[in-house]
Amino acid sequence: MNKKLIAAILAATTALSAAPFALAENDENTNDKVEIAFNVGDSILKINGIETEVETPYVTENNTTLVPLRVITEAFGAKVDWDGDTQKITLTYPAVNIELQIGNIVATVNDHTETLLESPALSENGVTMVPLRFISETFGATVGYDNDTQAILVTKEKMDNSSTVTGITDMTKTGDSYYLWSIDTPTQMKMADRTLDAMTTKFVADDESSMYIDVYPITENTVDFDEEYSKKKDFFSSYTLINAEKLPESNGTQHMHFQAKNKEQIIDFHEYYTKDYRYLITSLIKINDDTSTKDMILSLVDSFKIGKIDNETYDLSTVKTEGTRQYREITDDTYKVSFYVRLIIKWKMIILKTNLHSMSLKTNQHHTSHWVFIQKQVTRLLIRLPHMTMP
Repeated sequence: MNKKLIAAILAATTALSAAPFALAENDENTNDKVEIAFNVGDSILKINGIETEVETPYVTENNTTLVPLRVITEAFGAKVDWDGDTQKITLTYPAVNIELQIGNIVATVNDHTETLLESPALSENGVTMVPLRFISETFGATVGYDNDTQAILVTKEKMDNSSTVTGITDMTKTGDSYYLWSIDTPTQMKMADRTLDAMTTKFVADDESSMYIDVYPITENTVDFDEEYSKKKDFFSSYTLINAEKLPESNGTQHMHFQAKNKEQIIDFHEYYTKDYRYLITSLIKINDDTSTKDMILSLVDSFKIGKIDNETYDLSTVKTEGTRQYREITDDTYKVSFYVRLIIKWKMIILKTNLHSMSLKTNQHHTSHWVFIQKQVTRLLIRLPHMTMP
């Protein structure tokens, strides 16, 4: 319910960031643990431990494994929409929205396009077959393949971020040095979620009241603040509106605030516009006789600051001082190569450090498939990275 409400709030604004937020509403139905296990040629797969008979997956000439769409939806709990007229498939998963089309190698992931090695297809029995690795890795899973046995294993464990702040830091402030925000450390709330791109951070209290901090780059040349305010006011007017205000501009930052309620909860919403980003702080507070949780959350909201954080603030960002973030370590047992990928935030460059040597290659942020030639072994490795602006 809460995620649908937040999605509706953002739907009341421009297309600056509505899509990424709306995607999150499906995560209540997703699976905590994902496991897909089978051998190429098998029609019986183990999906989250349950043997399931499906249309037999197969490997194409481009060495891409196609599996029935049903395998993805059952394993990950992703929502699927099918448009029979255009043969388009839409998969919705937390923070990820994938659009595919039968016979088309171009896929849309959130707000950008990617080129697939193999397009989705219909089998002779009319079953929709989709690329397993592309979708699984875009959903954040790991795909393993054994050349000798042709065994494929897809795994994903739900990350537990609940202790990231509580119990780890004694600092009075917590923030993000890349996105330049901070708040008083929420000692009475757990950090229940922080997306991989760090654009969404969610805190939850014991009574399930929640506070979301979202950051979105401003991609348009100009933003009509008054128009955005009117849209938000129209939306909140469908509730019992408690407060609607434009606060005084400070250091070039525009700020609007709304507070409304229904029978179940109070909705407190702040939106800040800076030159490069807009910040949304959305609090969904359960209504009960004890107002201590409400007072605590609103106090945290009031402590929100935009700007460079200091050494007394616990930094949630994993961006390194040289402007990179380690994405994932990859080991290839066949070629005895171990390396990790770092994303250069501002330069759009990938750094690969191997046990053979270090190398770098420039890449466009929207391109996800790169052929890397490792010197001394003349081995080709295909590195696939989901689109993201890493924090």
